[in-house]
Amino acid sequence: MAIADPDERTAKSVADELGVARCRDSASLLERDDIDAVSIVTPDRLQAAAHPDRLGEPIHLRAERNTVRSLAERIGADSSILHYLGVHDIDMMQWVARSPITRVYAQKVSKLSNGNEDAL
Repeated sequence: MAIADPDERTAKSVADELGVARCRDSASLLERDDIDAVSIVTPDRLQAAAHPDRLGEPIHLRAERNTVRSLAERIGADSSILHYLGVHDIDMMQWVARSPITRVYAQKVSKLSNGNEDAL
């Protein structure tokens, strides 16, 4: 296991805490022979910098987004959690997979009674 972060202090801190190797950047992380999987965790403004062709062939993709209850309350019936947040996950999975999504199953959960789904 290894970590790469553009912030050298953060990378050192996390690597020390987890007892893993630290790489100077994502390119050197991807060059390692002992890496079987990579989790890319970046802010939105940096996501376009990652190139899926260098990641190999994905065999499973999963998106999960945890957010605070106040967001669902704020959105209320004005939008859908799927349209407001989920569309970004769908775009990312299609981009990484280099393939359009052809089939989807979703089930909604409504507990807050705010005119919208609370989870999908």
